[in-house]
Amino acid sequence: MNERNADRPEAMAEQQAAANIQLKQSARRSMMEILVKSPVSSAADRRRNRELTKITRDTARHVVLAFLETGWRESEVALAFADAFEEYCLYLAERPGIELKAANGNTATGRSAAN
Repeated sequence: MNERNADRPEAMAEQQAAANIQLKQSARRSMMEILVKSPVSSAADRRRNRELTKITRDTARHVVLAFLETGWRESEVALAFADAFEEYCLYLAERPGIELKAANGNTATGRSAAN
């Protein structure tokens, strides 16, 4: 048996592991697409905040569970996300004259008024 064939089972195992990782990542992307939905309420509707809070909590739970499955500790994940979101909030605060509005101009029907 030559050296190339001796490495073949290892290479096949590595390829299978890579394929499994890719499949899990694809499933997570699909999960995120399912969890993160366009708003139903218009930007002026009070229910919009409750809607966003529910979606955010559900999504955060699934994201944290995905990290836990890969070996991260819950406290590490929570603090890392807290830091990342704090940085993003600071970035938003530093942008003078920003007009806060729905990113895609959603109305109660989920479509832009321009459509």
